[in-house]
Amino acid sequence: MARPIPFTDIERLEAFMEKVDKRNEDECWEWLASKNSYGYGQFNNGITMIGAHRFMWESVNGQIPESKQILHKCNNRACVNPDHLYIGDSSDNHGDMLEAGTYVKAHPTFRKLYDEEIWLIRRLLAGRIKQCLIAKMFKVHKATITKVRHNPNFPSRGSTNKET
Repeated sequence: MARPIPFTDIERLEAFMEKVDKRNEDECWEWLASKNSYGYGQFNNGITMIGAHRFMWESVNGQIPESKQILHKCNNRACVNPDHLYIGDSSDNHGDMLEAGTYVKAHPTFRKLYDEEIWLIRRLLAGRIKQCLIAKMFKVHKATITKVRHNPNFPSRGSTNKET
């Protein structure tokens, strides 16, 4: 039988900490449960799935201001040690990635699609193929497939048919 989702803040925090490999204060506390495709821990807080590092931050420090992010001093996405977390914005995050050498110039999931690919994606969507499967086929983020589905003027790179 599945364990019920905890309702009190104490129960949520206890359930959360059961999924953490807690070590010394200066070491990373590894998230042992579910992770997203980018390696960040995920936790069901009883309302929605939330980043494990974000849940830890809010448990210790309170609500995260709008347009702010919770960043890792240790560059370990699975770390939830509150001493390794700090609040910042996207430019802080970008600077951290450059400094740590983890910045990837062009993420493959954010590439532009060719006209022929967009046409094929729309055919697959009409055939009731799941968006997550289509996203994997074309090596793009699921959100890109959603945009193709709902935007008839979705921007493309043009045609792959180059007349010479």
